[in-house]
Parts: sequence; structure tokens; C-alpha cells
Amino acid sequence: MTVKKLTLKAVTFAGLVTSTLLIAQSANAAKFDFSYSAEGLYADGVLTATNLGDGKYQVTDIVGERNGASISSLIPPGLFNNDNLIFPFQGKVVDSQGFAYQVGNNVSVFSSASGYKDFSLNPDRTTTSTDDFGATEHRRVW
Repeated sequence: MTVKKLTLKAVTFAGLVTSTLLIAQSANAAKFDFSYSAEGLYADGVLTATNLGDGKYQVTDIVGERNGASISSLIPPGLFNNDNLIFPFQGKVVDSQGFAYQVGNNVSVFSSASGYKDFSLNPDRTTTSTDDFGATEHRRVW
């Protein structure tokens, strides 16, 4: 009998530790509404990101649309010269590497000296410039 109780307590404790770790990990997650537009281009959605400290966030997921087409996935860092970092509370929301996603083709959003860029890896490799890029903390409306 004693062994069974000890085993049950150990399993319960392990489950409690696992639950606590999951809650702690999700406490660092944040969601940001984003949007940008230029002539012939409009994109918006929600970025899920992990707080890395010092105003820097690592984007881990994306949902949204670009010109009416659903964004299908976030491209992992480095595959499209992207780092998937955002800085929502600083001057530039994305850095020169930016974040990348798939929406029928690969798209990279990054900043440059002349503003924000949307680079689409379609057959003609279109780059669109925009000064109209925003990311704000996502608020749930109940």
C-alpha cells in the first residue's frame, strides 16, 4: 500500500510541475495585431510572439491575410533571410531581416533605411515599399 501511495504522489507532483512549466511558458507569449498597406497591397493579422526581453519578441505563429488570401504559415528563421523578430514598442517594428510567411508564395516583411518592405518571392520577385506598417498589442473583446 505504501508504495502505491508514493507512486501516486510522485505522478501527481510530476503533473503539477509540468502544468506549472506550461503556464510559465504561456505567460511569456503575447499577441500583436499587425497591418500594412501600399498601392495594390494590404495585409493584416495576428502575430503570436515570445517575449525575449528588452522590447524584443520572437514571432512563433501568424494568422491573417494578404490581398484577400489566407496566410498559411510562418517561415522558420533563416530560411528567407528572416529572423522573425519584432520590436512592437520601439521605433521600428521589424528589423532589416524581419519576419517571413507563406501565402501562396513566400513573403518577407522587413525594414530598410527608406521604410518597410514587403518582398514577395513570386516569379517577378516584387518588392513593395510602405510607410504604413503597424503592430499593436492584441486585445480580446469578449
